[in-house]
Amino acid sequence: EISMDEGDASTNTSPTTPLDDNTTTNNQTAIPPEFLPILALCFLVTLLSALDRVAMSIAILPLSAEFGYTETIKGQISSAVSYGYAIAILPIGLVVSVASSRVLMMVGV
Repeated sequence: EISMDEGDASTNTSPTTPLDDNTTTNNQTAIPPEFLPILALCFLVTLLSALDRVAMSIAILPLSAEFGYTETIKGQISSAVSYGYAIAILPIGLVVSVASSRVLMMVGV
């Protein structure tokens, strides 16, 4: 059996209590009302971005029926869209890090 001295630095004498639902921390802050429109716009931009990414995979079905695309052609079209996103993401990331976000949003919209 190992015993520890009272002066040992490894002993913890502070009481610990589990957090219950009534405990709040000082780190929590409410979202100010003037940020709610900005939050809503960010949500809409994210939603449109996600819809844009899946648009070609949905649109390829009627396109292939209309133009008679084979499975190979449909795969090549889908790959081209994915490669376009992959090729564009690095340069756009670099531009975002150095340019004004206001200008980029105006150009992007």
